[in-house]
Amino acid sequence: MSKSTLYILILLLIGWMILGAWLCCRFLAVGCGDEENNITEKSSYLWSLADGNKFTAGANDQFDFVNSNQAYLPLLADLDGLVDRTSEYLTANPTRSLNIVGKYTEAETNNTILPTLGLARANQLRQLFVEHGVESKRISTSDKLVETTLSAGDTLFNGIALSIGDYVASEDERIPRIQSDIVGQPIKLYFPTGQQEVNLTAEQRTIFADIVYYLDNVEGSNLTVNGYTDNTGNLEGNQRLSRKRAEFVRDYLTGNGISTSKMTATGFGPDNPVATNDTDEGRALNRRVEVTLN
Repeated sequence: MSKSTLYILILLLIGWMILGAWLCCRFLAVGCGDEENNITEKSSYLWSLADGNKFTAGANDQFDFVNSNQAYLPLLADLDGLVDRTSEYLTANPTRSLNIVGKYTEAETNNTILPTLGLARANQLRQLFVEHGVESKRISTSDKLVETTLSAGDTLFNGIALSIGDYVASEDERIPRIQSDIVGQPIKLYFPTGQQEVNLTAEQRTIFADIVYYLDNVEGSNLTVNGYTDNTGNLEGNQRLSRKRAEFVRDYLTGNGISTSKMTATGFGPDNPVATNDTDEGRALNRRVEVTLN
């Protein structure tokens, strides 16, 4: 073997070692600096968040979502570390706020309580930061329709954009409107005989967006979730079914980012009918769950 060939082989081996080390950092978070959070102390992250020269945090992963699902995929250690560091910074700096933009594509289906899947994804991240101690009033959410195709496996990569800005406390005109138009006004969700399924209209999703906002910003606010049936069948079975429907809606709302501690679910069976039980149309109106903001 000639010396030139040997040198080439050595260079190739070194190249493979460097590539292997990078892949370990990128996908396994092994040997990449900060052992507690698995965040490197370097400036070139795959994904980063900064507040001028005051704060910076990075991660070698992104917030990813399965097709038509608002829940983010499990976080890798370094991304979880970014959330920790950002939450600590915001908690220590009450003049700063966090802006969360949830992305979505036209190819996806929105099965959430909010007007768009992007807004529902942003709301999921908002809940994560609230759980880490950030005041909900200092977190704003919005959505963005992106022109991209889902990756192999039906996953939307990098489905969240974060930024930090000034927190400005201002007179909130949205809360008085919600108090006037929504508080105390039941939202009625209807169910086919013997079935449990939530199908929201576009108008109801807009109302739920206001409800989420109100629950986040008004201390002591809560939801009552009451289930009802028609008079078909026996009383005990109807009471059980109405309770299950109420609990189903409560769990559905919990999955959309509303805290269980802010809701009570009760079943009333055929009590309090809103229409006659003598017709199919009337019975259909009585098979309902009423969600009321208090």
